[in-house]
Amino acid sequence: GLHENPKIARHVCWAICNLANEVQVNNNTSALSRYFGAMVKELLKIAEKPDIDLRGDAFEAINALVLGSASDVYPMIGQLVPELMKRLKNALEHGGKQLSP
Repeated sequence: GLHENPKIARHVCWAICNLANEVQVNNNTSALSRYFGAMVKELLKIAEKPDIDLRGDAFEAINALVLGSASDVYPMIGQLVPELMKRLKNALEHGGKQLSP
């Protein structure tokens, strides 16, 4: 999975993007809603690893999850926004070299 091998992790991120783009939202939920928090948490861990360059892939997967999310995960997205803003600020201050919290 995400922590095994950079090449595999890149493919996992790509698969998450594709799933998030295709999942159907029904009655304010989706098949990915129950996994949203865990997936984002793991993607954020991958994005902050300095030894492998998967930051772009991880954030693209997070973006796809947020864009394709159902309203039942909006509270989690609300909690995610400050963390993403903190990482963006850190990236801007350090020239994008380090995104760790």
